[in-house]
Amino acid sequence: MFRKILCGDHSMKILILHRIPYQKIDYHRGIDHQKHDVTYIGIAESMCSIPNTLRCEMMTRPGIEKTEIEVQRFLQQTKKQFDRIISLSEYELLAAAQLREWFNVEGSRPQQVEKVRDKLIMKKAMENYGIKTPLFMSLVEFMRTNPSFMHTNKLVIKPIDGASSENIITVDNAAEAHTKILGKKTGIDELDQSHNLWNHYEIEEFIDGNIMHMDGLVQDGKIMLCIASKYINNCLDYARGKPLGSVQIETTSVLQQYAQKCVTAAEIVNGSFHLECIDRNGELFFLEIANRVGGADVVKTMELATGVHLPSAELQLLINESFHPNVPKFSRKKYGWFVFPGHHFESEFVSISNSDAFRMHPYVFEWFQLSPYQACKKNITYQSNESPVAGVVAGYSSENLMNWMQTMFSEIHITNHFFKVAI
Repeated sequence: MFRKILCGDHSMKILILHRIPYQKIDYHRGIDHQKHDVTYIGIAESMCSIPNTLRCEMMTRPGIEKTEIEVQRFLQQTKKQFDRIISLSEYELLAAAQLREWFNVEGSRPQQVEKVRDKLIMKKAMENYGIKTPLFMSLVEFMRTNPSFMHTNKLVIKPIDGASSENIITVDNAAEAHTKILGKKTGIDELDQSHNLWNHYEIEEFIDGNIMHMDGLVQDGKIMLCIASKYINNCLDYARGKPLGSVQIETTSVLQQYAQKCVTAAEIVNGSFHLECIDRNGELFFLEIANRVGGADVVKTMELATGVHLPSAELQLLINESFHPNVPKFSRKKYGWFVFPGHHFESEFVSISNSDAFRMHPYVFEWFQLSPYQACKKNITYQSNESPVAGVVAGYSSENLMNWMQTMFSEIHITNHFFKVAI
């Protein structure tokens, strides 16, 4: 059941594929819901995060078939037409592009979006622009050709369209990769179940170095805002059970130019971007780029550092061609975030020790910690309210923040328990 929203003369009909928790985006900050006719569509769990005071129409889809198929059916049955179809989720960018193409709605088409979703297409685009990448190829080609240049390298096997470092493994060499794949002993369920899914994966050279990410905003293909950060640990370590953090560093002209080159190669025209690369002794190797905001508390730390709320700026860019973002007000402080995982424990309840030694430190801007009776999510998540311990930090020295964070990672201990503490 939908309730009709009366809008002004210049209103738009906007369809949002809703997946990310509402509070991580705050759509009302970027879209005037009094002016525009906004419809949200998503599965029941996602729709629950939308405030009941928000003027909008809401549609719950089953979540059984592909997003684009279920939304297509909704549009065909209701005969509704939209001026914009928007998704800010990594997992539904391609669905939104497909729907825009099917219903002739303005915005990026699948061929464009694939450059920020398919890691093989993405890295080939970077190579064409002279941007260094690890050696890479499709898993199908690797298994068929057994290339000699990969025989002595440590390798990474990953989905071509994955996120959050799920279903990623490292192997010491090509021989180990062949043995595990043919023996169905990779530990990746879908690879171990069927050889027919090899085409969903790639294999690439493992590059050892510091992993950085750059986040910002693009308008008409030009970067309007860019902030560089350095990871403490990495996303693959996090998937395996180690804490993960990030601290903003100086965004040098070299990094700014590198980010612009990657954005151009990926044909990102408008919106947010999240770029990851490896710094090996000053030499940058491209990892991946996305046409979306970064995860964890990237949005919050970006706003603290610049005054710009990335999702709002992106939404305004997508619905208003004449939009001009405010000039960033850069803070003298550097900001960072951290999160301890809970998905890898056998039980969903954990005990946390030694956190009091850190939670009151002057660097701590925000601190989140689950109570013993609050369950952890069993899937990989960077959400602060779903993880044992998470937070945001602030200080005038990137190096000091990183050192403090590394000490915290080594001294806070999280252990499993198999009972729910009585409230």
